[in-house]
Amino acid sequence: MKFRKILILLLLLITFCSLIGFSFATENVEDINKTPDVLNGNVVDEVISSYSPDEETFIDNDYFCVEQECTLANKSIDGNVFIISQNIDLNNLEVTGSMFVIGEKVNISNTSSAGSLYIVGEDIFINESSFRNVYSISQNEKFGIGSTAFRDIYSLAQKVTIAGNADNVSVMGENVIVDSNTNINNKLEIHSNKEPEIPSNAKIGDYKFVLEKENESQIVIESKRNVLQDNIKSVISYVFVCFIIGIIVIKLNPEFIEKMKKSNIDGVLKSLGIGFLTSALVPIITIIVFIFTLLAGVGIRFSFVLMLLYIIGLMVATPIGCLYISTLVVNKLEKTEKKYLIICLLIVALIAGCLKLIPSLSGIISIVLGFIGLGSIVYLKLKKDNIEE
Repeated sequence: MKFRKILILLLLLITFCSLIGFSFATENVEDINKTPDVLNGNVVDEVISSYSPDEETFIDNDYFCVEQECTLANKSIDGNVFIISQNIDLNNLEVTGSMFVIGEKVNISNTSSAGSLYIVGEDIFINESSFRNVYSISQNEKFGIGSTAFRDIYSLAQKVTIAGNADNVSVMGENVIVDSNTNINNKLEIHSNKEPEIPSNAKIGDYKFVLEKENESQIVIESKRNVLQDNIKSVISYVFVCFIIGIIVIKLNPEFIEKMKKSNIDGVLKSLGIGFLTSALVPIITIIVFIFTLLAGVGIRFSFVLMLLYIIGLMVATPIGCLYISTLVVNKLEKTEKKYLIICLLIVALIAGCLKLIPSLSGIISIVLGFIGLGSIVYLKLKKDNIEE
């Protein structure tokens, strides 16, 4: 964990230093020369660099490059190097300071730096180059033959190849390759989910491999957290749907609620049976009507209307089933105010939503409540108002 935190901090440091360096570079040259535009009467800013690095072999200052492509070769730089670019190619450089590099594809060859290399990129290739320390974050990285880190290398990469020289190397990656030309004076430490093969002719002092299981545990924890969040959202959505449909029925069809209140457990059982018959017979009747009207040539609209009403009934059946049970509970408690019915509906919907999370009960709860709701729509609508209390 400490290794990872250090690299993350280094990434922030690289970005910060690069942006600060770029801002200082532009501020120093912004007002060097201003020429008047005689025709328009405006002043045109001309940003002129204090030196032209492409024409000089020696740069007596820090070097800054923020472009889409940055190519620098055969230079001696008395200072630090700050580069942010998509494609970076550095060849035959002598740098007295450190190098801060951020790019997509980075190639560094025949370069020496008295300071450290801080680098972030997608593909990084370093060959025949030397630095005090190397700190890198990448997807694919190769510290090639002839390259030297006089002190330490810290690398975080998906794939990393070590083939150079260093005092200490600490690597974290999914695929770590140690080349036979590797020469590590003190310690090589590798954090990975698979131990690499160490060539017999590679020169390595102490070797330590750490099997990374933390990522797997984090995946398991994250998966459980996502399941819990999904379950909570599912229950809240179910309660919300039951609440909305219940409010609509209570407001728009109070007679239906009164019939529910006058009913009893026998009415629930009858609704359950009628709901089962309705869910079984309506599709069959719809198909028969469709075939009959198709053969008779009298139109098929009625069958579509019947199927549409059936689908709508299935959609609202479970919430109405919760509402039916809620009315019976409120009636049993002798609570006549609507607010108690709404509160009871929320409680019943919450209990049903939680029970639906249990795999063995989910289907049963949905079927029973669905049949009760669908059957109550048919049973109570067709039933006379002379239901015995």
